[in-house]
Amino acid sequence: MAASATESSDRLIWLAAGGIAAMGLVWLLIESPWSGASESALPPAAAIASGVSNSIGLDTDGATTGAAAARPPAAGDSATDALTTDEDPLYLARLALEAGMLVEPPEYSAWTLFGEAAAADPSDTQAGEGLEQVASALLGRGRTALEQGRLDDAEAVATTITDRLPEHPGALALARDVVVARTPPPPVEPVIPRRVVPATPPEPAPADRIPGLHADFLAAMGRNAVLTPSGANARDFVTEMLALAPDHELSVAARELIVTEMLDRSVQSLEALDAVAAQTWIDSATPLVADPARIARAQDRVTRQLIETESRKLLPASALERLVGAEPQYPQAALSRDIEGWVDVEFVVSPEGNTETITVVDASHERYFQAEAVAAVAQWRFKPVVFMGQPIPQRAYTRLAFVLD
Repeated sequence: MAASATESSDRLIWLAAGGIAAMGLVWLLIESPWSGASESALPPAAAIASGVSNSIGLDTDGATTGAAAARPPAAGDSATDALTTDEDPLYLARLALEAGMLVEPPEYSAWTLFGEAAAADPSDTQAGEGLEQVASALLGRGRTALEQGRLDDAEAVATTITDRLPEHPGALALARDVVVARTPPPPVEPVIPRRVVPATPPEPAPADRIPGLHADFLAAMGRNAVLTPSGANARDFVTEMLALAPDHELSVAARELIVTEMLDRSVQSLEALDAVAAQTWIDSATPLVADPARIARAQDRVTRQLIETESRKLLPASALERLVGAEPQYPQAALSRDIEGWVDVEFVVSPEGNTETITVVDASHERYFQAEAVAAVAQWRFKPVVFMGQPIPQRAYTRLAFVLD
């Protein structure tokens, strides 16, 4: 009996030990205390506060520094050596390209950022492909400028591209076409007609010229010569028709056709995020439109589209003027385990300067830092962004890094 009791007691001890070991294993799997842990020892509270302040890019006066914005780290990057925006512009370049920020503003434009990446690593295929994409979009704007007679703008596009891509065929072709457009036509030797005495006096009826001008107008439209070349474009023919016979049915029809065409092209330019071209089409149509309300509606559409386009641009928080800043709280769970990390946040600065629609787009950890980063950004206040004389919502982003000194 004594032996049986001893064996039963031993089994209970082994069962208890196994249960404790199992619970410990489950805790390790759930908590993963080794995940992202820093190798450094736990610093004093003052060092932690200093590290948080420096990591989120706050100067002593609350101004945002350049370290506040960065791309998500590439595979293999650690939380402490993740590249910043200035070191790897590809992330920002893609965002700028999507927002139509081709060359403006210069320091945040897709052309500048892709160019910096290509200069840093000429073998970087992503940077090269990005430059080609931007060059293609710029060429579209340059061709429109040439078509509208804005030769200086077209030349500037060609120069911008060839400065970085000297052998770009599209830019070289655009530059040649600008030279041709600037070259005056050769002088035509005047033909002195022989004096002929008509049998009957001619009947000078200006309206008789309308059918011929209308035919020239249609031919110019067919050649896509809406605004150029001077003296032989569709707008010039319509202008002459309206001066001779404004109520003639062909004059009225031609005016309606070209006005509709120019206003449609203004919409197409807006869709291509080319605001200058859109405004040029409207300005060119304005003298021909009989109904001022029609131009007002088109101008309002341009204004609204420009504001929407500007608001869609994703700027680094450092490019905006922050009036109120708040440091994120270092999560105690991460602090007790010496875990560092970062959170990439996008948000909207409202016309009143508040932060709205705060979204975490990437983070080093799923369990830590995200709530603290969102809570901090929610307290930030900015000087409202003013565009075309009115405050507008503005998208922005930043990286908040949680670093232990």
